Amino acid sequence: MEILKLTRRKRIENLPNGTLFMSESGTIALKSEYHTDKGACECYIVGTGEFFWGGVKEASDLNKMLVYPIEIIE
Repeated sequence: MEILKLTRRKRIENLPNGTLFMSESGTIALKSEYHTDKGACECYIVGTGEFFWGGVKEASDLNKMLVYPIEIIE
C-alpha cells in the first residue's frame, strides 16, 4: 500500500465526502459528509478522532482552507 499526496491543493469545501487530506502542517484528516450548525465541513484527524480546525476559528475559513488531497494506492 502506498500513500500519495497530490501536489495540487484544493479547498476543503470542494473535496468529495470521504476524502483524506493533509494540511500544510502535515496533519492528516478525513472530510465527512456532515456540517456543523454554522456550516463548517466536519473533518476529523486520523489517529486521534479530534475535530480538525486547522488553526482557524470560523466555519467559512475552514471550508476555504487549501489542503492536499491524499490517495491510497494498493
